[in-house]
Amino acid sequence: MASGDPIMIVKNNGNKRAQQTKLLLFNALLELMRDTEYKGINVKLLSEKAGIARQTFYRYFTSIDAVLIEEMTRRFDIFFESIEDYLLSKDYHQVSKAILASLKVDDDLFIAIHKVGLSYNLYLPYLEYAKKVKKTVSNVNKLTSKDLLLTEFYAGGLCILLNYWIGNNTDVPLEEFTEVLINALEFLIQK
Repeated sequence: MASGDPIMIVKNNGNKRAQQTKLLLFNALLELMRDTEYKGINVKLLSEKAGIARQTFYRYFTSIDAVLIEEMTRRFDIFFESIEDYLLSKDYHQVSKAILASLKVDDDLFIAIHKVGLSYNLYLPYLEYAKKVKKTVSNVNKLTSKDLLLTEFYAGGLCILLNYWIGNNTDVPLEEFTEVLINALEFLIQK
């Protein structure tokens, strides 16, 4: 699958065994990426490393790229739940700090996604996150066309910002990064 192609993920949420298998695949993929060029990793190799059958892989995913993207989506969902109270209280400094903490904790995943050229495939998960933020802060179920434009702008900017951060080995001073995130959040949630 070429970079930029749409990623299809076969969802099977709610099943503990499914979640464990997906995590096994993700961890095996990260491990393989330490020693093997991404292009050299195929479903057979990944399945063997994870200790599962190839058919099991295809029960949950349509591609190796989808393993990375689904893990990112899963982590975004967990992250959003953790910041919802900060959003409701409009404590954007805490939201930004939580974003940075999440980036540091999840840097293995961000770096892996960046390394294999999938960074821009994160735009849609960022967009869904931005819509959740805007709906939560605005206390609405449906966004106006202006709100939709704002969320598109925010998601694109966040995608580019994270690519820059990862491309610079996460060496951008946290104070500067935090300030930019706070400004971006304030822009997103404006009335």
